[in-house]
Amino acid sequence: MSSEYDSNSHWISRVIQFGVQAGAGHPLLSSVLTFGLVPDLCMLVLYSLKGDAISTTFWAAMASGITLVNVAPALVWYYDERVLPTFFEASEELVADEDRLRELAGRYNDFFASPHLLGQTLWTGSLLLLFVRSRSFLASQGLFTVGDGYFWFFLFIVIYVGALTAVGFLGVVTTVLLVREVAGMELQVNPRHPDGLGGLSPVGYFAIRTTLTFSSGSLLLPLTFIFIRSDRFPLLPYLIGFSFVGFVALSFLYPTFTINRRAQQMRERRLDALRNQYETARSESKSYDEIGDGEGTSELVKQLELQRIRNDFKDLKSVRLYPFQVDILVKLATSLLLPILFLCLEYFVFG
Repeated sequence: MSSEYDSNSHWISRVIQFGVQAGAGHPLLSSVLTFGLVPDLCMLVLYSLKGDAISTTFWAAMASGITLVNVAPALVWYYDERVLPTFFEASEELVADEDRLRELAGRYNDFFASPHLLGQTLWTGSLLLLFVRSRSFLASQGLFTVGDGYFWFFLFIVIYVGALTAVGFLGVVTTVLLVREVAGMELQVNPRHPDGLGGLSPVGYFAIRTTLTFSSGSLLLPLTFIFIRSDRFPLLPYLIGFSFVGFVALSFLYPTFTINRRAQQMRERRLDALRNQYETARSESKSYDEIGDGEGTSELVKQLELQRIRNDFKDLKSVRLYPFQVDILVKLATSLLLPILFLCLEYFVFG
């Protein structure tokens, strides 16, 4: 999808697009072939060599993590090439200054496409630290002997997973910063907009699509639970888990409530302006007894103007300014099902 609002691409998106053009045909298949194939083959070899030495719980948790490796690059492509451009296109009716909107599009395309080494290092370093500090526990579960070839294989997988999943956090930060800037612009809240939300629905869809893509990180939760159950260094896995949950909540709640607060401020300002217009128009109109000869038509026009102002006031005051509809809430619930499912499995099956 070509768009004037898609001026730059993340390197993962470019690799996915290359795979699509080379014959993969679909971004998800391209993601599996370009990013997931090597880890998948390594995991199959590992299973053939150590299938009986590792518990079923560990295999299930590792399979969940490998699944994320396969789908995460496709989700990066989806956010980069679909979610961001679609938000800017849909916001043309909401934002008064289209030149400013295009400037934001260029800046935030560059922001998402640029490397952010600090954030990537913090996230990948946290996973790496958890792995290294838990190596004795992992060795006791049959995964490897510290220092052997399997150990280095798992070390590589941890770094690989960290580098890929760190981009998800970048997507949340991009959404939060972008919506904050849009909220600071002059918004054209239209009480008669077909979405029934004053035209704010693009922000709701932008937020929920970010949440849905980022919540795929729940596939790492089974591994997190294993580290927590080891009881050796529970603080770090708890910190990693809560960081993920916090970003999931942030990705939806901050954009929707920020735009709601801004829209309410602008509505109050417009309602005050309509009140002043009404008082001015009413002071200039005359009662029925005061209408002189030849003034009937002009007074009728004034009464119609008063009615128009009253209707505008009523429509504006009654419009819902929370930027989500039923389908958005359904998608939000869906994005939370996966982590809830893992929590239930942890409590009832493995607890």
